[in-house]
Amino acid sequence: MAHAVLVLFLGLVGLKTTVLPAEIPPECEVPEPEPRCRAFAPAWVYNKSSMYCERWSNGNCYTEGKFQTEDECNNKCRDHVLGPCAVGLEEEECRKMEKRYAFDTKLRRCVLRQGCFLTNRGENNFASLTKCNQTCGEFTHDPCLETETRLSCNRTRSAFPWENTWFRYDQRRQICEPFNYTGCYESRNRFEDETECWKICSKHVKERCKMP
Repeated sequence: MAHAVLVLFLGLVGLKTTVLPAEIPPECEVPEPEPRCRAFAPAWVYNKSSMYCERWSNGNCYTEGKFQTEDECNNKCRDHVLGPCAVGLEEEECRKMEKRYAFDTKLRRCVLRQGCFLTNRGENNFASLTKCNQTCGEFTHDPCLETETRLSCNRTRSAFPWENTWFRYDQRRQICEPFNYTGCYESRNRFEDETECWKICSKHVKERCKMP
């Protein structure tokens, strides 16, 4: 009887696989209220509302909860909260390429990856987009409504041998459009193919006749 109850309990637990955000480490807490500091003193701060590290123009004005690099903030704060969803896919040598889904911490959504991956190890490794979203969907941000932020970029177009065509969602025109991604702009509103763009952003299209 006890064994049957245990099996039933484990079965119920298995129905929901969503990763609950972990408790924020003390060193990642930003003290309130906001400091009185008018100086331009940027630093990386963990925003518990978005669950991601952000570069605040007055970040260094805080006495605690500030980091000088994004990597340091991510390692101590973001990755702790995201848990297995922050772990990268492990690759291995194989003869047959396979499709797997994983949560991308830069794009802040589940994406398709093609390659040779260790399917028996690593929790950020899913057979379908649905399973990935079930586990890591808590940390997803809508990329379709995000605008571009220009980065410091003095390189010429010839400096980007890997430049290729991506797709982004245009809110005003309500369409997915192609553009040449060079790396000089930072935005999660970019998709490797048009199908992926429409699949994620079609919910924002009010005029159905614009759908492909």
